[in-house]
Amino acid sequence: TCALPISRAPPARAGVVLLGSEHVADEKIALDAARSSAPSLSFADEDSADAAEQLRHADVILAVGTRAATMARTVAPETPLVYAMVPVAEAPTGKGVTGVALEVPAYATLAQWKQLRWDGTRVAIVHDKAAPVADAGKAAAALGMTVTVRAVDGPEHVGAAIDELGPKVDAVWIATTLPQAAAAKWRGRVALLG
Repeated sequence: TCALPISRAPPARAGVVLLGSEHVADEKIALDAARSSAPSLSFADEDSADAAEQLRHADVILAVGTRAATMARTVAPETPLVYAMVPVAEAPTGKGVTGVALEVPAYATLAQWKQLRWDGTRVAIVHDKAAPVADAGKAAAALGMTVTVRAVDGPEHVGAAIDELGPKVDAVWIATTLPQAAAAKWRGRVALLG
């Protein structure tokens, strides 16, 4: 008898695999938006048993959230990765990796505000102590602005910080949660960014 050689076909590729969790509200919104704009994307829920297998066959991985980006680099380190909603400090780096960080750089925010209100030069930044705004002073100086930074212990202290700083500045950049009461009190009295 004659043995025929068996050829193995390479595993089927999955194209672009969208990876994330539908159990995290903000990530679900981003996942839904990605699916509505590109319905042909394959989806892998990071909590599903077959997510790792889907990633191994992906041509490109679009990871939404820190956990998804970490999983993608761990399971398929050679597969090109595009990430979104990942804090700068936790963003993966390396060849074949790109994405959009969760935070907007201070320079971009201040430059945009300056375009809208060219005569304003005094800005206050109110942020959570656990999440400082990087390079705010440097960005403000480059744009000819002065900045006052105030760290707060949580959303319940944002209103008091705005009460203190609002009368002294042209705009207040809220880089944390803005309580509705503070927003209503200061709307129309000082520009609120964030």
